Amino acid sequence: MPTITTLGHPSKRTEFTYTGSVKSGVILEYTGRPHVSEELFNAILHRFNGQTIPGGFSMTNPPPGGLGDWVQLVSPFMNTVKLTPRHASHIAAILAHESHITTTLLGSAVILHFKDRYDWRPCSEFNFNIIRRPARVKCRMSTT
Repeated sequence: MPTITTLGHPSKRTEFTYTGSVKSGVILEYTGRPHVSEELFNAILHRFNGQTIPGGFSMTNPPPGGLGDWVQLVSPFMNTVKLTPRHASHIAAILAHESHITTTLLGSAVILHFKDRYDWRPCSEFNFNIIRRPARVKCRMSTT
């Protein structure tokens, strides 16, 4: 069970523990023990492959195009529980810990740099720009 900290300014980081991995799904070991599915991790890595985006972890005003906003919109369809931008901060920390992304700080904003290193075939493209139930698709990642 790795114990890591969330991303962001050192004065705002929180420590948490999780079980599992990006490849198998994780359980966040705190109140409620929320599950983050392998399917959701794969969709995140597929959707943002090679991109640099804001973390967007604000609970009240997550920026459009950030991981927090995307996780909040998509998790009800690809995960066992609906997740929030706050959960996205833990997801991003796990992705960084397992070397899927790198991160930088721009003032107090967390910027996520997704590596461009995955061959996503076979996998359908997701379109979450409109609010509707996306098709459930299993994506398998393999490094190239």
